[in-house]
Amino acid sequence: MYMQVLKKRPVPLKLYEPKFDESYRIGKKTSRNKEQHESAKLKHKLKRELKGAAREIRKDNTFLMRHRLQEQIGRDKERKRKVNKLLHYLAEERHEAKMVRRKKK
Repeated sequence: MYMQVLKKRPVPLKLYEPKFDESYRIGKKTSRNKEQHESAKLKHKLKRELKGAAREIRKDNTFLMRHRLQEQIGRDKERKRKVNKLLHYLAEERHEAKMVRRKKK
């Protein structure tokens, strides 16, 4: 016969009975008095106004950035047109200089 360690029985967890409130309503905060209710209402309104103002500012910034981008694109096109005109003029000058050299020979 061998010696064995006695196994202890597991101790069950203490269970508590839940308390149910029959008059509890989900989503309703009935414990507030009138002043607290008005205060919460005003805070909610202020939060909505701040979000609306932030949205308007974002829209304005988007509009301004688009406008600035269009202006920049217009300036870039004008600069590119002038550069191409200048390069075309230089190419014509080079062509004329080569033609003069060929005639001399």
